[in-house]
Amino acid sequence: EKMRKAKIRCHDLFDIHWKDKGVEFRKYRNALYHWLAKRLKIPVEECHFGYFDLEQLREAERILTLVQDKRPVISKKGRLRFEG
Repeated sequence: EKMRKAKIRCHDLFDIHWKDKGVEFRKYRNALYHWLAKRLKIPVEECHFGYFDLEQLREAERILTLVQDKRPVISKKGRLRFEG
């Protein structure tokens, strides 16, 4: 139950940054996974909420909470940053 609720919270915090991007949603979603993987210090291939243990979910939630009110911006090199 704790895992399920943590996954839902993480997805809610993650999805707000790409779901409104229209045709560019894949670019934003992929960049977000790369950004989060870097902060979690894991390979991007392992950056999936379904793969995380409870500790990783809590850390992901902490990280995503810090940017929940910020706007994602992708550079010309495809790197994601947050503004605002």
